[in-house]
Amino acid sequence: MKQFSYVWLDDVKREIDGQVARGLDYNYIVQGIHMTGESLVVKVEENLFYFHFYGRQARREESLAVFHEILDGVVITE
Repeated sequence: MKQFSYVWLDDVKREIDGQVARGLDYNYIVQGIHMTGESLVVKVEENLFYFHFYGRQARREESLAVFHEILDGVVITE
């Protein structure tokens, strides 16, 4: 991941459909563009569900708000 200059920002813990999701926030650079991301995983029984967000650092807060709004509507079913 060194080639993309990944920088860990913080550990993340949030609720998705009543389940605890854990992950991390990070920044990186690709082709000279400063990007940001959040990756989360939820374990339900033996299943893992992954949620990834990627966006430009310049619009981080606005983009994360949309990602979190989407996550608020997630329903995990079997």
